[in-house]
Amino acid sequence: MQLPIIKTFYKEGYQLALENAKALYKVSDNTAKMNEYGIACSLNILAAEELIKAVVILTKNYQPQMDSKDFTDIFKSHNKKHKAILVVTFLSKYLIDFICSKYEENKLYFDAVDELPKEESYKFKQKYKHFYKIIESVKNDKRETYSFDDAMKWWIGANLLKNNGFYVDIKGDKWHNPRNYTKEQFEVERQYTKDLILNVETFNNLFSPIKLIRELKNLKV
Repeated sequence: MQLPIIKTFYKEGYQLALENAKALYKVSDNTAKMNEYGIACSLNILAAEELIKAVVILTKNYQPQMDSKDFTDIFKSHNKKHKAILVVTFLSKYLIDFICSKYEENKLYFDAVDELPKEESYKFKQKYKHFYKIIESVKNDKRETYSFDDAMKWWIGANLLKNNGFYVDIKGDKWHNPRNYTKEQFEVERQYTKDLILNVETFNNLFSPIKLIRELKNLKV
């Protein structure tokens, strides 16, 4: 398959996949409000798969030498998507934890920036926008994220969970009914998907490592 070499093609694809994932996440919430928790859980996992597609498209944009078959396989293989989820979760969580630790170690310094006149504070934050983008994402997300180990265990079984949420099936000598999913099960799956949205948006910063490292160096944190 011959793939376009125009970079804007992949940037557009990344944004489309990201927005589609958010739309699936929103529909999942609306479905849960109708007490259809099995379908809502499955839609959450579909949103997660779409998020991983967004990351792969972004990778292709910045790494055009990426093998074309590996790129197109992510659109067909659920197994490859779920393996990619583990990589993104690990890298993003590492980046978030590292940046947040530097922020907390130098909190008095950053608090002083907030006390500057509005224009000066804005200029400073624009100068270090990659750093502040991560900090603001975490600040806006008040809860604790799941650990990488917890996320890994959940993602390994996510494809089966997705199918169980959509379809009636035979389990031994009993029927599996997707409508037996509970609100509590939905909330767990919703939280993992919400974490992944944050992780994928943060993952974008991994493709500006030189800028981010330069900002950290200039901040001397």
